[in-house]
Amino acid sequence: MLEKISIMLRLVAPKKGDSQKDIDNYKKLSGEAGELITQGYLDLWKTKYFCIEQEYVIKPEWLNDGTRPDFIAFTSDPTEVILIDAKNHIPKDNKFFIGNKRLNEYQNLISKLSTNGRKAYLLFIMPIGGNSINYFYCYTLQDFLSGQDSNDRSGKEVTLSDPINAYDMPNEE
Repeated sequence: MLEKISIMLRLVAPKKGDSQKDIDNYKKLSGEAGELITQGYLDLWKTKYFCIEQEYVIKPEWLNDGTRPDFIAFTSDPTEVILIDAKNHIPKDNKFFIGNKRLNEYQNLISKLSTNGRKAYLLFIMPIGGNSINYFYCYTLQDFLSGQDSNDRSGKEVTLSDPINAYDMPNEE
């Protein structure tokens, strides 16, 4: 866990006047930190999962619709999978935002995977970071789809709930 805290502490948010390159670099490092922390949670919970490479140019056919999750997790039910998108965003006005384009892409992916008796779900896991690295927010795709329309952007928002302590989650053996 110390490695994860170290990564979070190295992130310095861009300031007004920073170059687009600095802003893009921060977003990339921030996303990688969120994925690493989420992977630590999945390991802690003894979850069976695959990481999905984000930079690889070739994608499987079922991911060619645009977005791709960071992880595919498996449950004790062999007919279901849980797609996990790790987010490492600073909430604005106590809300998290996902754009309509991304929500539509995920809806299409879930529909495509939920056929022939299979079930697919999507979770957004959002580590808090800093001294609260063991805490995270977790929302489903449905939470966002039924969330509020954003006033200033094209998408949906969810209001923050109480964070979850990663160590309070049950382990699946």
